[in-house]
Amino acid sequence: MDGWTVGRKRVRRLMLESELVPITLRRHVATTDSKHGLSVFPNLVNRDFRAVTVNRVWVSDFTYIRIDEGWLYLCSVLEICSRRVVGWAVSRTIDRNLAIAALENAAKNRRPGRGLIFHTDRGSQYASADFRRAMARYGGLQSMSGPGCPYDNACAESFFRSLKVECVDVAHFATRRQATEEIAEYMLFYNRRRIHASLDYRTPVEFENDLITRVSAS
Repeated sequence: MDGWTVGRKRVRRLMLESELVPITLRRHVATTDSKHGLSVFPNLVNRDFRAVTVNRVWVSDFTYIRIDEGWLYLCSVLEICSRRVVGWAVSRTIDRNLAIAALENAAKNRRPGRGLIFHTDRGSQYASADFRRAMARYGGLQSMSGPGCPYDNACAESFFRSLKVECVDVAHFATRRQATEEIAEYMLFYNRRRIHASLDYRTPVEFENDLITRVSAS
């Protein structure tokens, strides 16, 4: 018997249902260049990853994905209140333009009011003049982790771990287009179907809908 022939999507679904985690070895790629002469912002979050309503605190970070064509870089924006991915962008290069594209995608999707806190690491992409101007257009306040403190942006790091384990590590990407399509599919899964213990075992979308219902009833 030669065994079973199954697609990677089915394997991913079955592994998620059984809470199985693949063992992988990854090549480390630096995504943060904090050794720059640009000004940085104080840490307004201080590891308090809670918010009583949406569009008050967002966190953002970069990660990398290995494909046959080379590397694909992802920048995501996460809503702290519901853990929902509110914006993201991909690129062949990890620069300020990628960070701005993710910010603009999130702002288009959510239309936050002034005073939004946007928390990141101290990377040059977020400290750049172009990104500062983009943030100012939306009336946001930048917040940055302390030097060499990954726990200061733990929510973003946790999301990337889920993305790698549940999507990237169980797939093989031949092209950047294929990888982008798979990432888009995972974002929908993460927001609409993936339950979170921190949300009382609800999905981010369910949590936000329940929050809207509570606010409307009060």
